[in-house]
Amino acid sequence: MKKNATLHVCDVNVTYSHIGVDDTVIVHAYLPFENWNGRFQAVGGGGFYASFGPPAVGPAAFYGYAAASSYTPDVADRFAAKPGRYPHEFDGILANAPGIYWNSVMFSFIWPMVPMIEAKTFLTQCQLEAFDKGFISECDKLDGVIDGVVSDINHCPFDPSSMVGLTLPCDGREWTITQKEADVVRKIHRGVVTKTGRKLWFGYEYRTTFSIVNTTMLPDGTIIGGPNSISSTWIPFFLQGNTSVNVMDLNVDDIVELFAQSGIQWGGSMGTDIAGISAFRDAGGKLLTWHGMADENVPPNGTVLYRTQVEDILGGNKLVNEWYRVFLAPGVGHCSSRNDYGPVPVDSFAALVDWVEKGVAPETLPATYKDADGTEWSKNLCPFPKVSRYDGKGDPTLASSYSCADSYVGGD
Repeated sequence: MKKNATLHVCDVNVTYSHIGVDDTVIVHAYLPFENWNGRFQAVGGGGFYASFGPPAVGPAAFYGYAAASSYTPDVADRFAAKPGRYPHEFDGILANAPGIYWNSVMFSFIWPMVPMIEAKTFLTQCQLEAFDKGFISECDKLDGVIDGVVSDINHCPFDPSSMVGLTLPCDGREWTITQKEADVVRKIHRGVVTKTGRKLWFGYEYRTTFSIVNTTMLPDGTIIGGPNSISSTWIPFFLQGNTSVNVMDLNVDDIVELFAQSGIQWGGSMGTDIAGISAFRDAGGKLLTWHGMADENVPPNGTVLYRTQVEDILGGNKLVNEWYRVFLAPGVGHCSSRNDYGPVPVDSFAALVDWVEKGVAPETLPATYKDADGTEWSKNLCPFPKVSRYDGKGDPTLASSYSCADSYVGGD
């Protein structure tokens, strides 16, 4: 959509409330005056937003959609309830970086600060990025192409301790990496765990920009930490009912207890109905998801877990692929954010429309990006669990030099 494009639409606003509840709900819709393409599109919100509002429905109306229902391009938590709870409302759902298991995802936002608090060792964005660069340096080559993108994350042996003793320029001064700092970074990426090492939820992958980490370096070089907006909302308001709670006072045991409470208290309303999604399948619905593997908000492992669990209860990979496909984008941030270092899908919504209306399932999702030198790259994202593997010949910047395979190495 062009900047400053003129929209010729009927702007419909409906306001209503529920009896006995002190609430106000506003429904906002754009209806094209002409050239309506016969489709409806719902626009969801991210985080705790109930809606994106007029700026989000504008592009849909510009391309001829009545921005309301039936199709829904979505990010974050809004996806979680739709297929299972409203199986007949949507012909197709595009779920970009969905916050599946929302009551658990909240703790991915909260966790990075916990190891820092426990160790009394806080790191700045510059310091966290230094470890990411070490990760790329060691593991970029594993997928067969040196392009600044680590695609084969699962086989990367990077250990933050390998950087201990290195002296680097950071935050306007020389910084020598300590073992304590390396341990903190390892614990951040490991995810939410108990003191005995039992994993509760996923951490963020390396190469993630930690925009959710709220740390500040004071003039004397001291680094202090603070809560982010998600953690300072979820714990005080949703779990403890006490706005005076300081999340910076919480330790690992507190987080473990709150994680359990979050599941009990909110799992039913904000969790994900896996069993109910069969009704969406039976209604002929199509579900298309892509998720950046360097998502700085919602770890992609949750999407992989959900897809795997759906396979377990609904017939395996082949049968599920008939109506639900997942594409992972190496190096890409949340919902194609500014933090992208890898291939971003060009038009995944068009792929959904073709799947719903023409029965053409997406075998790949065309994606592009520019590297740090400004070189244009094109790649085709492959449906999970397939990966896009370099053929070993041809221009590595072109999608035609890659094929979908079971792994980045081997002869499948």
